[in-house]
Formats: sequence, structure tokens, C-alpha cells
Amino acid sequence: DSPSTAVNIKDAGTDSELYKIMNKHGKMVASAMTFEKIKDKKIFTFDGTDMAYGGVRLTVDKDVYNEATEGMRDDILASDFYEDSKKGYQNIYGASYGEDMDKVIEYMFDVYFEQDIVLDFYLDKKGRIVNISTPEDIAVYGEYSNMDSIAVDIDFSGSERTLDFIDGGIYMQADAEIVFLGISRKAAVTDEYYTEDLTFSFQEDNSDEEITLWYTNEWGYEDHTFDLQMSLDADDNSIGLRADGSVMDIVKGEGYTFQIDHAAISSDEGDLLLMTGSIMTEATENKIEVPKRAKSFLDMTSSEIQELFYDALF
Repeated sequence: DSPSTAVNIKDAGTDSELYKIMNKHGKMVASAMTFEKIKDKKIFTFDGTDMAYGGVRLTVDKDVYNEATEGMRDDILASDFYEDSKKGYQNIYGASYGEDMDKVIEYMFDVYFEQDIVLDFYLDKKGRIVNISTPEDIAVYGEYSNMDSIAVDIDFSGSERTLDFIDGGIYMQADAEIVFLGISRKAAVTDEYYTEDLTFSFQEDNSDEEITLWYTNEWGYEDHTFDLQMSLDADDNSIGLRADGSVMDIVKGEGYTFQIDHAAISSDEGDLLLMTGSIMTEATENKIEVPKRAKSFLDMTSSEIQELFYDALF
């Protein structure tokens, strides 16, 4: 509620240099968008039932998009915030790390489109998106990625909330190789619990190996219990986290107890770390003495926080 905190939040948001760069070039892309109704309906099969849906086609002019992408890359590389960040990392990892950071930015903005970007959004009778897809592969090029084309096909088929069931991904082709970035999600909400099962995957079509990031969680509304698991699997190696427990003794405005019944970090070789315990919070009437030279973290600007971080390291 304090004015200084509000100013700091604004400084980290709409007044930040990165936001201004993204907003500037984002407006360019938005100005190049056109929308039209899809004339022919498309058949989708959800839960064994065929349904025909219409939708809206979004087209983005390739030249404007490519210009915006290139301008965003150049503005970031020339920005003060990026230069400050690079100097900080160079102090930690050495001068060559700055060149590595520049390459990462180049890779991030490496994809350019050789034809207009066309995305179809299919909608159900309630106006909810049930599919996002490209009517055909879109030709692209890149100096580093060697990509030839990209395609999108993602279904949203939850009955109550369309995002409860997601299946699909992005297909990228480079020469004869196709890389698939997939997403799969199953979620449900009742009066008693919320549950979610989410998977991100990365796979090449000429390989049986797949990299997956998997997360599942169930939260009980009445007893405030949680049961979560997550893992990263790659090349027959995996590392994961599992934990269950509850939030207990909840007194609004005063405190609660966060109880961990069982928790473990594990790999293929077995459990690496086992944990159990609780964290209790409560209100206090003790006066907190703040040193005179102290400064409120919430009132600090992003550059002051960054300077504090580097001073602490060196």
C-alpha cells in the first residue's frame, strides 16, 4: 500500500526496459494481424464422439513479424539492463561468458518465417477454444537452428473447463529430422479435491529416446492435504521429487502449520534425500528492531537489488 512500494512494482513492470522493448515490437506484430471466419467446419473426436467445429483464422504478416523479431533481438542486446546483467555474470564466470550470453539471445530469436503465419482457432458452442493448429506446415529458416518448417496441433477437450484436457504440441522439421515438443494435461476439480497430471516431452522422430518433465498433484479441499510428484527423465536417467502432507491448524490472520509427512528426492540409484517435519507460523507481539542503515527490500529498484546481489558475492 505504500507509495514507494507501488513505484517499485511499476518500475519492475510497465516502466522496465524489457517491458518497453517487448511492448514496442509486440504492437508491431499486433498491427499486422488479420482475422477471418473459417468457412468449413473441422471434425474432432473427443471421448469417442465426433464433433464438427468452426472457428477463426489468425494471419500475421511474415515481413512485419520478422522485422519485429530482429528489432527485439537488437534492442535487447543494446539495452542497459542486458549489459548490466552480462557484466554481472562475467564477474562470476569470466569474460567469455558474455559472448555465450550473446549467442543465447541470437539462438532465441533465430527463427524467421518465409511465409505468413497462419493459426486456426476452433471453438465450441460456448466460444471456448478446442483446438489450435496450423492448416499447413509453415516454412521457416534460421542461421543456427537449420529449421525448415514448423507446425502446431493442440487439442483442448475438457468438458467443464477445456484446459483440463490438453494433448498435442509443436512439430519442427530440419532436413529429414522432425522434432516434437509435446504437452499432455489431465485435471479435474470437485468439491472435495483438485488433481492435475501434466507432462512436457521432447522427442526426435528418428530416436526412441524421449526427454519428459512430469508433474502430478492432488489437493484435498476439506482436509487440506497434498500429494505431489515430479520427475525429469532423459536417456534412461531420471531424477524426481515426491512429497505428501497437509496444511494444519489454520487460523486466519494468525498462523498455520505446514506438515510434511514424507518427502524424497530420488534418482535411478535410489533416494538421495529423505525429509519429514513441519513449519509453524504464528502471530507475534514482539517488536522487530530494524537497524538504522537497513533498507526495505520491497522499496528497492531492480538495479539496486542486482547491485546488492553482486556485492554479496564479491
